[in-house]
Amino acid sequence: MSSIRILAFGASLTEGYHSLGYEFHPYTLRLSQLLRSSFETVDINNAGVSGEAILSGTMLPRLKQLLSSAKNKYDWVLILAGTNDTVRDQQKASIIFDTYKLLINECHKHEARVLAMTLPET
Repeated sequence: MSSIRILAFGASLTEGYHSLGYEFHPYTLRLSQLLRSSFETVDINNAGVSGEAILSGTMLPRLKQLLSSAKNKYDWVLILAGTNDTVRDQQKASIIFDTYKLLINECHKHEARVLAMTLPET
């Protein structure tokens, strides 16, 4: 068995908030349990920041910093972002999508595979 290193990146849903913020349970906890059956070492960094939005302009610089400062490269980056943006401003969907692509490209620059998750139904 080998090891896997994952960066979970996003806002409150990644951090672990759900049920309109009344409950907290990061999906990364369950993911780690599931992956342990296939990998000897599972290292998941939960980099969810509640309230963060793609349109705020903070996500791309934060992702760049996380990737460039990592002592070991991430095998995968899981991105779940944009929910706060669509709730606040549905008129800018194309800008959200374009910025999402920039997030993905940044991961590829650091040789990480990307799982870009779709937004959950509201």
